[in-house]
Amino acid sequence: MKNLQITSLISEIESYVLSLPYTKVSNHQMGGREFWVKGKEIGHIHRNGDLDILFTKAIRNKLLSHNLIEIHKWIPNSGWTTFTVKSESDIQK
Repeated sequence: MKNLQITSLISEIESYVLSLPYTKVSNHQMGGREFWVKGKEIGHIHRNGDLDILFTKAIRNKLLSHNLIEIHKWIPNSGWTTFTVKSESDIQK
């Protein structure tokens, strides 16, 4: 059931991203889907619900200070962050 729920949430996120101007969605090399704006990857979501988003370090630090995201575990000294999508409330627009 949980995998089906995550798959549904990923589809909702993908549909929303595609509704924005200049966006494209494609397969991510590590599984899941990646999101592009004007030829630049801005984020990707893995099949387990880990949503990795690129922010400036200033924005990343502000989000971290409010415990809204985590530092990306593989490239911690970058602007990449991780937010785990678990339920519908995590993706409210």
